[in-house]
Amino acid sequence: MGALVEQSDRVLLVRFAQKQEKGRRALDRMAAKLRRHVTDAVSRSPALLAHLAGRRHRVLGAELHVEEGGKSLLKALQYAEVSVYDYDRDVLVSAITDVRSGKVVRVVEHPSAKPPPTREEADEAAALAAKGQLARRWRARQVAATVLPARESTLEDHPCYGHRAFTVYFWTRGPKARRVAGPYLVDLSQQRVVPPDQRGAPVQGARERKG
Repeated sequence: MGALVEQSDRVLLVRFAQKQEKGRRALDRMAAKLRRHVTDAVSRSPALLAHLAGRRHRVLGAELHVEEGGKSLLKALQYAEVSVYDYDRDVLVSAITDVRSGKVVRVVEHPSAKPPPTREEADEAAALAAKGQLARRWRARQVAATVLPARESTLEDHPCYGHRAFTVYFWTRGPKARRVAGPYLVDLSQQRVVPPDQRGAPVQGARERKG
């Protein structure tokens, strides 16, 4: 695959990190650019795709592991971690990658890990929740969605237990936002809206606000 982060970029990134607050803005911009590049490259890696074996999944993002460089800044950034959620098995998968060679050195599974929703996941959950009555009453530009991790995914007797599930609320846009719909329980593992029930229904009086 070749180097994912060039030697000059690795040195520059660590130098920004060493400047702490003075280099924070430049560090954030550069790190975001490199994370996007690493995410795109590793998501197409044969090693990762072989591990996923054609199962439905979504790449959540990447993190660069920057350690104290000491005398050698090139050793301060050696690995990146790309996170992928396997919806068919409900497992978070991490592909640890050597940024110098571009090779995935190992793949680790985290069965109980449930990171916050990505923008893509939030959009998908909101779209599923908006079908039907809400879609008929409101245009998309009139409302905004708040998407939160659903506690139902932690309840052992609930149909969403262990799944990638989110609670969705809809709010009017503007300075005086008000909730107009929700909560909806959306199970992305099964790509459906789950009817509320007494074992884990979202609380109607919740005070979550538009994000």
